[in-house]
Amino acid sequence: MPMRFKWIKGLLPAVWLCTACAGLHRAPRVAAPPCVLRAADSVGTVTEWTAEIHFARADFTGICVLRRTAGGAAGTVVNEFGVRAFDFTYDAQHRRVQLAQIMPMLDKWYIRRTLRRDWCALLEQLCDTTQADYRNARRNIDYRLTLLPPAAHATPQ
Repeated sequence: MPMRFKWIKGLLPAVWLCTACAGLHRAPRVAAPPCVLRAADSVGTVTEWTAEIHFARADFTGICVLRRTAGGAAGTVVNEFGVRAFDFTYDAQHRRVQLAQIMPMLDKWYIRRTLRRDWCALLEQLCDTTQADYRNARRNIDYRLTLLPPAAHATPQ
């Protein structure tokens, strides 16, 4: 290598080291934890939502019952015939949904992963709203939760 290009060979590691360490001095991004359900709801409050899930070749409609917990929410999704699709818990601090009691038709690893991610995004939208929509463009799935009015699910005495 000619003498005039040796300084470039020595300069490249120094430039690489400076650019690699530049990202280490940035302050970490701290996002505010998303609110779950509505701000007026206290811990233990139960709300009922109509749940609609539209797939490319099928639809699922039913009711989603959510109970506010100290760290997020817990709930269940039941179709209009009373068959439980799945139960879930949402951890707002870690932004994670954990599924439980999944019906056998949905109990596949790729369906569980999609449901976890999509319900996490959907539950993060439930801030002082009466409706939340989420679209998974990759899988072509549409989700919609609509708050039921309190009189709609009150039991007669």
